[in-house]
Amino acid sequence: MVETKTCQTGHYDGKNAFVISDMNGKLLRFNEAFCSMLEYGREELLSKTYNDLTPDKWHDYEAEIVKTQVITRGISDIYEKEYQRKDGTIFPVELVVTLIRDGNGVPVQMQAIVRDIIRRVKMQQDLCFSREQYRTLAENSPDILIRFNRNFTHIYANSAAAQAVNLSNDELMGRTLFQIGLPEVFANVWKSRIASVFETGQSAKIEDSMPSAEGERCIEYHLVPEHLPDGHLTSVIVIGRDVTERKRAEDALLLARNELEKRVAERTQSLEIALREHESFSYSVSHDLRAPLRHINSYLAILSEELPEIPAEAQIFMERAREASRRMGDLIDDILELAKVSRTALERKSVNLSEIATCVYASLQETEPQRTVEFVMSEGLLVQGDKQLLTQMMVNLLGNAWKYTSTVPSARIEFGKKVIDNQDSFYVKDNGVGFDMAYYARLFNAFQRLHGPEYEGTGIGLATVKRIIDRHRGKVWGVSKPEEGSTFFFQLP
Repeated sequence: MVETKTCQTGHYDGKNAFVISDMNGKLLRFNEAFCSMLEYGREELLSKTYNDLTPDKWHDYEAEIVKTQVITRGISDIYEKEYQRKDGTIFPVELVVTLIRDGNGVPVQMQAIVRDIIRRVKMQQDLCFSREQYRTLAENSPDILIRFNRNFTHIYANSAAAQAVNLSNDELMGRTLFQIGLPEVFANVWKSRIASVFETGQSAKIEDSMPSAEGERCIEYHLVPEHLPDGHLTSVIVIGRDVTERKRAEDALLLARNELEKRVAERTQSLEIALREHESFSYSVSHDLRAPLRHINSYLAILSEELPEIPAEAQIFMERAREASRRMGDLIDDILELAKVSRTALERKSVNLSEIATCVYASLQETEPQRTVEFVMSEGLLVQGDKQLLTQMMVNLLGNAWKYTSTVPSARIEFGKKVIDNQDSFYVKDNGVGFDMAYYARLFNAFQRLHGPEYEGTGIGLATVKRIIDRHRGKVWGVSKPEEGSTFFFQLP
């Protein structure tokens, strides 16, 4: 008796479908999966035949299967065809059909197990597409690509590989290393290399030379073992790339580097000679120039003491000469100090600028205890740098502020920090005489002074500050207005 239960239509769950038909293909019984697969109701399917559900192009093919396999052998091989759903969409299926006979052995029905293979067919199509893509890439690659089996036979070679040995792909395929016209020595070398990869299962990288019409070319080879999913090593892939231009560039770079090192060595030697000459000059300045200055001062002092009847005008000239010699001594000291800044090796460490500023201010106060100066300072200002050089820098900056506030009734000096352009910037600010920014270009140059002789100095202090900051790869600048004070900023990396 035929069941009349209605199939539940909807999304097919991927289970095997089962169907029984008479010998003319009219559907008799089927399971829920068959209904879902075709998206028909049960009553609808009971009025259909196999041909109603199959595109026309498969009718003759399936009839031949039934005739030559099902009726003859009682069962068909697994074969593929297409079904058409109720909405007209066509999809691939896989079937195996079995013949059902009555008690007399007469064929009466056929039963089929049907599997939806949409996903598998899609994967096969994608795989074929991927293989075709890789084949296209390999064929169009300028790199040599070859696969060898354990008999050292070419089982794949792209066009670049064929061109490298002046053969066609067909002439390479199926031939061993010893059958493509290579010198025997060369073929034996490559046999050994490929055999080594088969034995060890490890990749290898080799550089080799190859003659060409343009001259000898350098080829870099990678030998890669190819394994099956079970781990069995089946072949070795050889990838060769022409690296002649790269090698030439590397050789040129090496030559340039050697030439650069040679020049650096020559420059270093020249610099060492210049430093020795500089040190010799500094020694001469320190000793050979100081001696005459001391003699001048001594002789002038003797003349002043031994000849009291010297005219007043001559006394004035003698005092001016002694003052000039003292300034000359100070200038020599400053020149030597500026030179020392350039020679001193940097020893970078954490430096507390606040502590240095406190000590410098105390020293300045001791030199002129009669002065009252308001000193404002931020605590705990730390930087990374050379303590000795940074101390010298603070001495010059605070010394300048002290000097140029000497004529101000309520002198004020401030040392602090603010953020400028997203970077910590330290500053020394005073309310002294200031200077005209029109002369700013001369500010950090040696021996350039923006004030008259009423303020002591040789014009070396700010030049020394600039050199110290430059040694630290930092930045220093100043802003000022006449009679409104000055502010000097500096940044350290």
